[in-house]
Amino acid sequence: MDPQRQEIIINEIMQWRKSKLLPERYCDFLLALYSGGEGQSALVETKRNKIGLYVSSVILITIMLVSVFFIYFTELSLILQMALGLLLLLSSITAIFYFFKKGFSPQIPLASAAFIFLILSSEAVSRLYSGNQAILYAALVSNCLIWIFIGKKYAFISFLLSGLVGLGLLIIYIFI
Repeated sequence: MDPQRQEIIINEIMQWRKSKLLPERYCDFLLALYSGGEGQSALVETKRNKIGLYVSSVILITIMLVSVFFIYFTELSLILQMALGLLLLLSSITAIFYFFKKGFSPQIPLASAAFIFLILSSEAVSRLYSGNQAILYAALVSNCLIWIFIGKKYAFISFLLSGLVGLGLLIIYIFI
């Protein structure tokens, strides 16, 4: 086969793998077929990417737990808590851009950022406006609306359902 044509086919198969048009094992088979067995370097790179994805996910879940610890289990001042929380939120937002760049699903870093933002906003509002429940409800509703927007924009059912369920529970809590 013509080397230029073979390279085009291999690149096309790699795009199918990246966009998940075909299952990974079919892409592996086609790569091995068209590259004469030399497509193994792509397999090794894919395995490294998966390990990086798992490590990044564990780090993001740890960041979420650390943010809960700083907000609810320490006696730090509000300014220090918010500064640490914003630092953790910024790291989650950075992970979102990293996941987009690498072609991974950004659902885990988005969930981490949304969770940290929910904790920070609810804690800040409840401390700054301790007697006014309406502002706290407005902050929670805005968080739910952001989740619904993200769920619709990126077709993440988990965000859409979380936003709708949160909004429904909040409405039930307010009016009942």
